[in-house]
Amino acid sequence: MDIVETDRLILRNFREGDAADLFAYLHQPRSSCFVSLKLEDLGAAEAEVATRSMNDEHIAVCLRGSDRLIGDLFCIHEPRTVQGVRILRDR
Repeated sequence: MDIVETDRLILRNFREGDAADLFAYLHQPRSSCFVSLKLEDLGAAEAEVATRSMNDEHIAVCLRGSDRLIGDLFCIHEPRTVQGVRILRDR
């Protein structure tokens, strides 16, 4: 991806060196929807960074002055699902 910079942030791909910061916010996820992403140790964070750095599905959000990882954005393609829909009509 092309790096995007604002006055305060940098959006870029994950890269080596991001593991400690990723571990800092995913070792105890604050929101229950991210519990499945919980990282047990720094080794797990290093492996996750290696995986995330391979494509543009996960984008690192970093502070511009320090390039410190503070979060991430993700966009993962999921297959379409069709759920049953019942249409009620006035008769």
